[in-house]
Amino acid sequence: MKALALAAPLALVQTLVFLGLQRPSIALPGQTLQQAQQTISSSTLFQGVGFVADPYWPGSYTISKSYDGGEAVLYLSEENGIVGSEILQFRYPRTAISFERDSQTDLSFIASVWGEDIAQDFENSRYTDVIEAPNLIGPNHFYLGEQYGYQINTIPGQQGNSAIYTFSLLSHAKWQATQDQARFCTANPNHDSCLGL
Repeated sequence: MKALALAAPLALVQTLVFLGLQRPSIALPGQTLQQAQQTISSSTLFQGVGFVADPYWPGSYTISKSYDGGEAVLYLSEENGIVGSEILQFRYPRTAISFERDSQTDLSFIASVWGEDIAQDFENSRYTDVIEAPNLIGPNHFYLGEQYGYQINTIPGQQGNSAIYTFSLLSHAKWQATQDQARFCTANPNHDSCLGL
């Protein structure tokens, strides 16, 4: 089924979803912006919620929803209509979602956005690196799956708030570029391209 779903034309996948397939829809790097908007808004977590364009960052979109006393926010970036990366933040929840591969709660949360295939790919991924971040965020942890690469970091809580947990889903090429940029910024923390990392 997994191989069939990956090989099937998009029209067939959309037809299966329309006919009542119970698995969450998946929006992934490499899809068009329109496909991502359609599929994420029909995911378990963000069902019925639409993306909002960022007025200050062309090509950036967000979708958010209250969850577990906090807020789940998905950031999507696109270039020439194609999605390049998706970043899920879980802000100030009552319970910790720290995106651990051996936590069923964390894997279920990932599946509620991208589906079981991505949760499984992350669970089976290989931990490759930890790269310290020069700014206020915690260290970057990198994992390489068969289908995608993943980056995780935690921004420690301030003034009694719980942390912000961040999970990035990246194409293999974008994952490598992100890892290279993280290494560069560790060595050059004041470089213009590193100030917002």
